Amino acid sequence: MPTTLSVVGRGSGAITTPSYRTRPSQCQDRCRTLRHVGKPVRNNDPRSRFGPTARGLIPVIFLTPLILLVGCGGSDRPVVTVYAASSLTDIMQQVEEQYEQQNPNVDIRVNVAGTNTLVRQLNNGAEADVFVAADVSAFDQLIDAPVEGPYVLALNTLTMVVPVSNPAAIADATDVATPNVLTARCATGVPCGNATDRFLEATGMTIGRSTDEPNVRSVLAKVSADEVDAGFVYRSDLRAASDVSEIVLPDAPQVTVGLVQLSNGTATDGLVEQLRSDEVAELFTKLGFEPVVQSGDR
Repeated sequence: MPTTLSVVGRGSGAITTPSYRTRPSQCQDRCRTLRHVGKPVRNNDPRSRFGPTARGLIPVIFLTPLILLVGCGGSDRPVVTVYAASSLTDIMQQVEEQYEQQNPNVDIRVNVAGTNTLVRQLNNGAEADVFVAADVSAFDQLIDAPVEGPYVLALNTLTMVVPVSNPAAIADATDVATPNVLTARCATGVPCGNATDRFLEATGMTIGRSTDEPNVRSVLAKVSADEVDAGFVYRSDLRAASDVSEIVLPDAPQVTVGLVQLSNGTATDGLVEQLRSDEVAELFTKLGFEPVVQSGDR
């Protein structure tokens, strides 16, 4: 049964609006002028086999083409840079392919990492047009104000996985408390790590031995490679690995997937519209996410 979450629809704001500083204009830093490109460099050395005049033309021949490559953007094809959480790797790949097929003149570039890593990069000056986080709580940490959003996209549920061989013979989540079981989990601060903390606190469970990972796909990789006995991941990650088995968690916590738009532009607006469409909502469901019932338009 879909979980109900009240979210203000498009045009009238979105879920919550944290306090940000105003993003300064970046256009002035993106367009740089090359001085003296193609300007002849005189060589009056008579020993030069090219002579003073011929030698001076070489920079013109080799440097003039650079003028065609330098400018604001360097191409008429707009580029939309998306920062996306690791747990959204599969869906962003499909959305990227679909959008570029429908808009062949647009280039979508996706940078995937742990949500907290992406927040740190953005706060340190990295430029992105769209930020899709594993949990909307991450947007509270952004320094610069988004242009639009936050918008809620879907829910994701925490679960546990073990290698198919299940060498530690884990039957339920309580088995990870034994000292001989090594469990991979996301570090605290990463949405999947925070969800794991909430689960352990709510159930009173403990982990005997653990390894903290920077993102959920790193956890999944370690379980798939039999490097650990168990791991806490999202249900959506189960489709990314055929060599793991799920151990369902009782009263598993959920995270709320969402996005913010960080820049204006026709191509960026179009991608955000696509991500918020019913078509992508259905794709989220197919990939193991859960829908969110919103009040207002999607």
